[in-house]
Amino acid sequence: MSLWPLNQLSLSASTLLDKARAEDCERWPHVVAAEKRADEQTFTARCVASEAERVLFEAEHGEEAVQSPSAIPLPSPSQWAALAPIAAGTDFLTDLLDDPESAIERLHEMEATGEFTANRILDEAADTAVLSGLLGLREAQRESDPSTAAEKCLVASRHFALAVSLASADVEAPTV
Repeated sequence: MSLWPLNQLSLSASTLLDKARAEDCERWPHVVAAEKRADEQTFTARCVASEAERVLFEAEHGEEAVQSPSAIPLPSPSQWAALAPIAAGTDFLTDLLDDPESAIERLHEMEATGEFTANRILDEAADTAVLSGLLGLREAQRESDPSTAAEKCLVASRHFALAVSLASADVEAPTV
């Protein structure tokens, strides 16, 4: 088995994925614009929630605990708000692999808070799966044993297949 095609794929995969995203943006600009508007609304909701959590933390631990020289500074509400979708997507992906039905329920619960949209969570989960696949390809590229490299390549392909499934998923609204 030649490792050359694997090396070539590993080096070009992220560029090809970026190109595909750009083509999707050109193909469906109205969808991209709608998702951007929804992201701005949910970002505002996450900032409000983060500020409330910060106030509660300070009330519970005291302001001096937050500002002591040995304390690690807490992220600002806007920083928490920017990180929250990544955590939500990763949590969803973990839940999906363990129990798909409960993952969808949890997705709807997160969406109901107004801090996230289902599409944003699915996008973040897909990004996590893509990143896992890219890291798997990098590991395979470093292997000197062709059979181990092939095994790692197959594992990476599972991550890419999961990312494609997430990117094309349409989650229906919960029935009341």
